[in-house]
Amino acid sequence: MKLPSPLQPLPASAYSLFVGVDSAARTAVAAWIVPGEPVTRPITIEQSPIGFASLQDQLLATGGAPANRLIVLEATGTRLSQAGDDPEAIGLHCERHHPHASP
Repeated sequence: MKLPSPLQPLPASAYSLFVGVDSAARTAVAAWIVPGEPVTRPITIEQSPIGFASLQDQLLATGGAPANRLIVLEATGTRLSQAGDDPEAIGLHCERHHPHASP
């Protein structure tokens, strides 16, 4: 099976994990859901390589193909988009949203 480009989202039914991340200046809060299961309790991470690595490890531990996980980032801070550990580099699909950007 050929996977789509990371820049082209899959249909919603193809995702095995949905992740929401709200990024602030120094921290980020994340929660996720596997279809058919309850939403996880939100976790707070520091916006640092260690914080991002911790989140990445927790998301990868949910199983399934990285390309079948959708991460939606709401970023009012800037560090998340500048993080050295880019989720797309390991095959995770990310949609970035800045609340002050025009649609």
